[in-house]
Amino acid sequence: MENTRNYSKNKKNKSNKTLGFTLVEILLVVGIFSAFVFASLPLIGGVIYQSDLESASLVIVSTMRQAENSARNGLEDSVWGVKLSYPQVILFKGNTYATRDATRDMPYTLGSNLTLAGLSEIRYSKMYAIPYASDNTVITNGNITITNLNNDLVTININAKGRVSY
Repeated sequence: MENTRNYSKNKKNKSNKTLGFTLVEILLVVGIFSAFVFASLPLIGGVIYQSDLESASLVIVSTMRQAENSARNGLEDSVWGVKLSYPQVILFKGNTYATRDATRDMPYTLGSNLTLAGLSEIRYSKMYAIPYASDNTVITNGNITITNLNNDLVTININAKGRVSY
């Protein structure tokens, strides 16, 4: 009988103990977690910057190809072009961006924190889709360079036949 009582007393004492974490344990876990988060921030930022760069190059190239195809196919019997005016890339109809039909503009917005250099306007002639720069010269070897905050860059090339590579 006495063993039973001792057992119930021990059980009672164990249930009265408070369970939990000490302040030191909590601070240690928070400190380790914070270190991991701060260590991964540059990696996450780099991935975001790289993603913006790739996305911008795809938008510019696809817009250039759309302008080339529209001109080559004689869409609305017009010259088609692309205006690079950061943060927008604008597909336009007309001989120049200044004299375009603004109702036909198709603007696309690029990601933030990018820099564009090189050609700012490319126009494609009707039917043959020969690329012209804003000064009415035929583009023989033009470039558009996109740079992000990490100084990663993508260069888009356009040759005299309008072929785009990057």
